[in-house]
Amino acid sequence: MTREEILNSKCFGTKEIDVPDFGKVNIRKWSGNDRAKFLQASITVDSGNVDVKYEKIFDNMSLVVALSLCDESGKRMFNDDEIGLVGELNADVIQNIYQEALVLNSLVQKSVEEAAKNLKPFLSENSTLA
Repeated sequence: MTREEILNSKCFGTKEIDVPDFGKVNIRKWSGNDRAKFLQASITVDSGNVDVKYEKIFDNMSLVVALSLCDESGKRMFNDDEIGLVGELNADVIQNIYQEALVLNSLVQKSVEEAAKNLKPFLSENSTLA
């Protein structure tokens, strides 16, 4: 593939999910930048140790939902400035979309822990991902 073909591929993929008491919505696979936003909000380095902050992961449900909800073509429905609006949705709706999005993006607990382990050599002490 050429450079242009690679950059234009945008082969993220989408999935339609049925959210109880809400309806059908589309979620998308994330870009590398989207995953970095999630990891930045979820992993810290302290005294040379990389820690997965599970409480931050759950606090960032609105971020995950905003990164994931999309139209049929895969275009995000909410931008980064609208994460607070997403947080105003019904908590059960957020939870259901959040869980589906983590699975679609291979971000179950084991994969987040593996990402943290792999990032350790690249991060300095007392920092978050940049």
